[in-house]
Amino acid sequence: MDQNLNKIKELKHYIKAVEIEKKILAQNYNLDNELRIFDVEVILNGLPTFIHTYVIGENNQETLVMLHGFGGSSLTFYKMYKQLATRFRVFALDFIGMGLSDRQNFNVVENATQVINFFVNSIEQWRKVLGIQQFRIAGHSFGGYMAANYTVKYPSQVIETYLLSPMAGTKVTPENDLQSEERFQEFVNKQPFLRKWAMKYMRCQAENQKMTPGKLLKKWFIPGNYLLKRAVQSRLKISDKTEAELWKNFLKNIFKLPQSTEHHIHDLVSMPGAQARLSIEQVVMESPNKIDVEFTIMFGDDDWMNKTGCQRLFKENYLQGRVVEIKDAGHQLPFDQPDDITNKILEQTKINIQVK
Repeated sequence: MDQNLNKIKELKHYIKAVEIEKKILAQNYNLDNELRIFDVEVILNGLPTFIHTYVIGENNQETLVMLHGFGGSSLTFYKMYKQLATRFRVFALDFIGMGLSDRQNFNVVENATQVINFFVNSIEQWRKVLGIQQFRIAGHSFGGYMAANYTVKYPSQVIETYLLSPMAGTKVTPENDLQSEERFQEFVNKQPFLRKWAMKYMRCQAENQKMTPGKLLKKWFIPGNYLLKRAVQSRLKISDKTEAELWKNFLKNIFKLPQSTEHHIHDLVSMPGAQARLSIEQVVMESPNKIDVEFTIMFGDDDWMNKTGCQRLFKENYLQGRVVEIKDAGHQLPFDQPDDITNKILEQTKINIQVK
């Protein structure tokens, strides 16, 4: 391994996060014989780097690749791997610059198309190194956005695509554009006082500093431990005290690692509202490639992501497949209803095989 690749791995917060990751996974998996953790070395923008990776399942099974959400890691799907591995050989990767993958300055041009190309290329280079041929792909939020973009660029590589509450599915119109000062003021004035203040602060920080979770938690006036504890309990739905403490400490150490690619979220969506600068809807409609891949796109029944663009893609026959509503779930589908979405992936795969 190139000596420069070891720099991030020598940091105390990285070492601690690796230890905690194993503790969380070891509660449900045998890390010697069942789920394997390793790093895949690739070249991105001319730089040697590595992508943190999980694999579980038998070599002779069909492949499913899983992509986590913004600022997260492959631990996102920790409640899903065991059941999915009854049908697939499951790979999961930490996006470059996130989780426990490498964190360098990759000199990515700051516009939506170039950022998408960078992340999609990282997936493709990772695939080539591992020798993965055709596969199914599933992604949550930011991972769903990148799974859709990967499928559009490399449709011949993908058998089926599963998007779990994907980010930036719907194109922005003048009627709903929160970058318009008038629309923004109309929107925030309908919010409770504290949320109104938070949205104005978020917009200001996004525009001026390209704020990320890591940057935010380093602010002296931000109660980081409290916010992480609340996030683990309310957003990730982790009630066991020991496990919740592990997750809180994992996230705390991850967010203390050097910033790398996380700020590029602002090249893809605007804040607040995570409105698309280049939506899945636009990418699919403008694609020169014929997309014969079956899509299943899931949203929670209490999801804040806008699903109308994804619905239009099916209605207007740009994509084949369906939008599925998950009961008693918000945006965090892998935490809210891991068994339900796992079953739906397994069931839909079975149906599609029978149809073919």
